[in-house]
Amino acid sequence: LAIWQLSQLPVERVGVTGELQQVSRAQLTEKVSDSLGAGFLLVDLQAIKQSLESLPWVYRGVVKRRWPNSLEIEVSEQRPIARWGDEDYLNHAGELFRPQHMIADTDLPGLSGPDGSTQQLMAAYKLVQDGVAAIGRSVRQLEMDGRGSIRVELSGGLQRVLGREQIPEKISRFRRLYESNLAQQAGRVTSVDLRYSHGAAVAWASETLASNNQKS
Repeated sequence: LAIWQLSQLPVERVGVTGELQQVSRAQLTEKVSDSLGAGFLLVDLQAIKQSLESLPWVYRGVVKRRWPNSLEIEVSEQRPIARWGDEDYLNHAGELFRPQHMIADTDLPGLSGPDGSTQQLMAAYKLVQDGVAAIGRSVRQLEMDGRGSIRVELSGGLQRVLGREQIPEKISRFRRLYESNLAQQAGRVTSVDLRYSHGAAVAWASETLASNNQKS
């Protein structure tokens, strides 16, 4: 009888912790309310976790019992690092998620590529972003075509074509070229094509200058 009575103890409190910006505590408690009928001891914690993580902005949920009648929910929100197309985001783990509404954040870069290329694009984005941060630039757009060729738009509108191979070496070559020759004329440069073994083709606002003899 005592065991049966214990099993009937209701959940009287649901506590929520976590740094929340895109989802509210009310949304979270409402999401789990239908799962609480089994009582404190019999409530399915895994089912609640899955229910929480079905919300687009919830990345991870942890659910624990707190004696005698409470559940504690710890939530980690998605951390978008880029926009993917018009409806999705790429999170910090390289996973796509789709919220009901896109956030008004124009600082997030835009990434796009073929199906299944998210991890490859995220790795390329990190390489490029780390490489251009030292010259005061950031990635605005990064695209990969069906052949794996990468094209980048930096802040200020500067375009870069990286191709498919030796991406780290091409980023280093761009930095050297920018710091030694292009920085003082950055406003006139529209694109830099790095698909050459040891050089680059620089397109200017009024003309195209092929600098294929630039050495790495």
